[in-house]
Amino acid sequence: MKEMKIKFQKNFKVFNFCLVVFIFCQLFNISQVSAQNNEFNLGQARDLVVSEGFFYDNGGKYSNITNKYSITTFHAKKDLIEIYFTNYTIPQGSEIRIYNGNTNKDPLFGVFGFGDKIWNVSGPNITIEYIPSSFDKAPASGWNGVIRTIPFSDKKTKSLMPESDCPGAIPLCQNTTVIALGGLYTDLGSISDDDGSCYSGTGSGGSVWYTFTPQSNGPLDFTITPTGSTDYDFVVWDITNGCASGQRVQVSCNFSLYTGATGLSSINCSESIGGGGNCTSNDCSTDSKQSDCNRFNRRLNVLTTHQYAICVNFYSGSNDGFVLTFKNEASSVNITDVTPPFINNTYANVCGGASQLHIHFNEWVDCATIQNGDFTLAGYTFTVTNNYCINGRTDQVDLSVSPALPLGTYSIHAQDILDFCGNNMNSNYSVVIGSVPTANAGSDKITCKSPGFLGIGWTYSPSSQTLTATSGTSYEWSDGQTGASVGVSPTTTTTYTVTVANGACTATDNVVVFVDVAPSPNLGADQTICAGFPVTFNASGGVSYQWQSTTTTIFGTPTGWTNIPGATSSTYTGTPGSTIYYQVLVTSANGCTGSDWVKVTIGSGVFNAIASPPIICAGSSTTLSMPPSLPSYTWTGGPTNTSWVVSPATSTVYTVTSNTVGCTGTSTITITVNSLPVVTATASNLT
Repeated sequence: MKEMKIKFQKNFKVFNFCLVVFIFCQLFNISQVSAQNNEFNLGQARDLVVSEGFFYDNGGKYSNITNKYSITTFHAKKDLIEIYFTNYTIPQGSEIRIYNGNTNKDPLFGVFGFGDKIWNVSGPNITIEYIPSSFDKAPASGWNGVIRTIPFSDKKTKSLMPESDCPGAIPLCQNTTVIALGGLYTDLGSISDDDGSCYSGTGSGGSVWYTFTPQSNGPLDFTITPTGSTDYDFVVWDITNGCASGQRVQVSCNFSLYTGATGLSSINCSESIGGGGNCTSNDCSTDSKQSDCNRFNRRLNVLTTHQYAICVNFYSGSNDGFVLTFKNEASSVNITDVTPPFINNTYANVCGGASQLHIHFNEWVDCATIQNGDFTLAGYTFTVTNNYCINGRTDQVDLSVSPALPLGTYSIHAQDILDFCGNNMNSNYSVVIGSVPTANAGSDKITCKSPGFLGIGWTYSPSSQTLTATSGTSYEWSDGQTGASVGVSPTTTTTYTVTVANGACTATDNVVVFVDVAPSPNLGADQTICAGFPVTFNASGGVSYQWQSTTTTIFGTPTGWTNIPGATSSTYTGTPGSTIYYQVLVTSANGCTGSDWVKVTIGSGVFNAIASPPIICAGSSTTLSMPPSLPSYTWTGGPTNTSWVVSPATSTVYTVTSNTVGCTGTSTITITVNSLPVVTATASNLT
């Protein structure tokens, strides 16, 4: 129910002001909905001012979606609003388009059809447009969703949590029941979760990683049970060879759009939901299920010699939290962690006279168990100066050493430091204080950024870059990855720093991945011209250009492009004799290339101006005209769509431009003017 609060006063000026406000609101159809009525239907008004509430399709809360076009813009009453869908089923062939702004001309958040998943979107103004199917008229439940206000400060700041990346995965022990509280993981981390073959995107939510080792070989099961209506997805990785892209291997993935429990099972993997659209394996025969499939994959066969990780992704919804449980079936394997932590790497502040050591552990350890006396070396004293503790855990510490360590090899003993499964560190680590390496992070890289399909989002080429460092025995990158070669997928220009170690001696080097927006040339609409006449195209936005042509197509798409010799400027003029396709390749300073092509069709009209007569004497006139097949034309300096009588004093070139569909172009005709003859009479005497 709409409510307009206008306080009438006796003061006539105030009354006039209120009246103006009322008329303005009516003209622009902006409705403010009261807190008592916070349910909105798409199409109930073109514009709605909202803060909190629920929104439904154009059929309303209790009816199916109707087969009619609808559009509504939600305006934030204060700060920003976030919307997310809690249920979503629309007919095949229909679309929901969500725009970041007040109209359907503003930038798209995305286009979503039958079986797609819709991520959370936020902004000051959000427009939702429903385009019904032209062929599927079957009833569909439509959608419902939630609107909430987000303070600007919340949008600007997101907590960076190490467990949102694979290297910071939380270790799991003894079939532990894991409880993730609502609102806890809202960060996607600094390393892409999205380099497998199943994930269709990580949405706008957050992720958390867990790691474990099976206690025996056999099938693994687990269940992720949301504590609310949040849609959680998962990927299981084999990280035996490491967490980096190219090292970890995707072994199971499910991003079903259906909310509720999800996981690995031998019972629920054939549940009777999903199975529409593109889903071809909605049973217990697969380790990968897409958005329109059901919520469970079959159990995964795991090995005791391998280490695994589960990435749980909050794709959309309210992030209510979840409970993760293992061994829900008697025949499944137990998971366990009985491996003590150990020192993975040690770096010295200087080589020769090292007074500081930076120590890395192979996993998270309990900060409360780290003491100065845990590190021993005969003749030396260690003091913990920084434990980098986050939420009670750390994987690194800084130690001061007294006296300083000269060149040599040392065996440091570490003990009584516990991991989160209660395993006790009790081992020696060899520290070599030797020569300083020459770090080399490799050459800078370029990733090209182009508009996505239908102009939605962005695509990156290549989708990931491999960074490779040399000259050391161990390597640590600024994004947390380790190893000589790592994969990165930045969406903006990013500098990566690698710490190269030779024993405990280190050096650093930087490498930059430039993310450059590729040129987007636009050659305009296809053209139809007259045979034998030139056509000119212009491109811009690059430092180099190459024009190409072809007459070959496959299903209407041109192919078999060949370079036009010498056509390397931003402008190209061609004179085709038959239908042809032209393409331009535009390259930016960073080497990113964009292209556009256009079709040029030769029309059937005959384009030549007619002069009657073409040669005249000075002081005479002639009539310029066009063939009857060209009814639309303009004479330069003369009339339009009609003949022109001209009387030039000297020989003159006249220009005419045809706008007739099927034969456009410009032609000239020359009228030759001859001088009048001079007659001379001579008188003679007659006798």
